[in-house]
Amino acid sequence: MLRRVVVALDFNLQATFFQKLFQPSLGEVVGGQIEAARLGTKAAIDAASTTEEAQAAAAAVSWPDKN
Repeated sequence: MLRRVVVALDFNLQATFFQKLFQPSLGEVVGGQIEAARLGTKAAIDAASTTEEAQAAAAAVSWPDKN
């Protein structure tokens, strides 16, 4: 019985360790969101055929919320 508890506890500690090791930090998540918004806006501006369309694309960018 004790061996089962120790093995289960050991598995939970390993799972927690790997979860923390490979879980992205908040900065990485927000950085990815910022990069996606930046690249999406750049693509929309590049695809615009008029100055007005390019300005509208730049104004429509949705930056990640800082909260």
